[in-house]
Amino acid sequence: MAFYKGGIWFKKIEKIAQSVGRFRDQLKYVSADGSTDVRITYKAYTITKNDILPAAFEQANYFFLPALGYYREDTLNQVGSGCYYWSSGACSDNGVTTYCLLYTNSCIHMTISYRWGGYPAVPFE
Repeated sequence: MAFYKGGIWFKKIEKIAQSVGRFRDQLKYVSADGSTDVRITYKAYTITKNDILPAAFEQANYFFLPALGYYREDTLNQVGSGCYYWSSGACSDNGVTTYCLLYTNSCIHMTISYRWGGYPAVPFE
C-alpha cells in the first residue's frame, strides 16, 4: 500500500494470494496473520504509512481508493486526506458492528465500526 495525493494504492487480492501461495477465496475471511477467521474472532490491525508508490510497470497489480471522507454526526470529515470504507466481512459480535478499513494521513486501520456510520461501500479488487 502507498499513500498518494487524495487517496491510497493497495495491492490487488489476487497478487497478494499469489505471493503467499493461496487462492483468493482462502484470503477473504482470514486476517493478516494468515490464520485467524475474522468471522469468528475479532482482530484489528494498524499499518503505518508508506509513501512509496507502485512503479509504472506494477500499477496493474494495484487499485486506488480515493480519500472520500466519511459522515459522522451530520458532518463530512477528512475529504482528501482519509476515509472509512465498509468491508464485506461481518464481525463476530451481536450484529451491530462490521469490519471497516480506515486510512488517515499517517496509517491504515482494519477495525470495526457501528453500522450506522456514513462510509462508502465499494468493491475492492
